[in-house]
Amino acid sequence: MIWVEESGDATALNMVTSALVVTRSAHMSDLLIGILLSIPIGIATSLITPWIQGKLDQLNKYRSLAATKRLDDEYRRVLLFRNNPHEFTQYLVQVAIQTAFTSAFVGIIAGLIYAIAQATVAIPSGMGGAMNFDEINFIRTSLFVFGQFVTLLGSLLIMNICRPALSVRAKLQNFDEYSKSVEALRTR
Repeated sequence: MIWVEESGDATALNMVTSALVVTRSAHMSDLLIGILLSIPIGIATSLITPWIQGKLDQLNKYRSLAATKRLDDEYRRVLLFRNNPHEFTQYLVQVAIQTAFTSAFVGIIAGLIYAIAQATVAIPSGMGGAMNFDEINFIRTSLFVFGQFVTLLGSLLIMNICRPALSVRAKLQNFDEYSKSVEALRTR
């Protein structure tokens, strides 16, 4: 539907109609390309899916075996501590020494940072050279924040040292129940 008239309205209508024809043919070619591409993509997906599923099953099996090994190792360790209380005492002493050492180390580092931050209070504005009071205050505040961060990390480290010992102690206190739960997990 193309007009050949030279009037302004007919030429505009001619341009709109041509644009519609081009747009319709573009939609048809997009549809055809979509259909042609969906077939190979579907075939590739159906071929790759079993391989991926096999890899995921293999990974799950590996994780399950690793979890079972960790459970057996932990059970043997708790059983050793139950049968040999002096071994458990030695283990607790080792944890206490690690905790004390970590606490002292973190305390020294954080204490030095706090001391340096506190010493910046004594720096007069003129003594800082090119630094003014706001810059010194920013440095001091940053050091205090960094010292708090070191203290927080040290606390988390100490918790990670003590957590396994507390877990073993709880399992020893309720050994019969713990033993039954381990047996139930092994039979699954």
